[in-house]
Amino acid sequence: MLAGAREALQNGLVVSSGVMARAALEGHLRDLYRYYVCTVVPRRYTAKDLVGQLSRARQVDKSTQKAVKAAIANGNRCAHNAPVDYFEVVILIEEVQCFLAVHAAKDVDEDLTKLLGDDEEGGTARAIRNMS
Repeated sequence: MLAGAREALQNGLVVSSGVMARAALEGHLRDLYRYYVCTVVPRRYTAKDLVGQLSRARQVDKSTQKAVKAAIANGNRCAHNAPVDYFEVVILIEEVQCFLAVHAAKDVDEDLTKLLGDDEEGGTARAIRNMS
């Protein structure tokens, strides 16, 4: 989905790109929640709830939690068609990509490997995960 956000941005679809980046972030937060906290994610949980729960489970530190909440807010601005700048969406996509790279769960290894362009073994993905 993040690759689609980049493609949409290249085609001038700034708002759509921001919405897609936020959706990629929320999907990844749900995967991390399933992996580290509980296998069932309550439907009522928002992205902010998920990152809060991950913080309580000590999988995300407070500074990362604040950065993710800021990225969620920027994505929400896009979703509600508020005026957004091209560079705000570029930064949003980069923040989401960094979060995905650093906070990988086993369930999302394949997406991370595709994102980083690794070989089949996913050496870079494994190395990034071992750093965190």
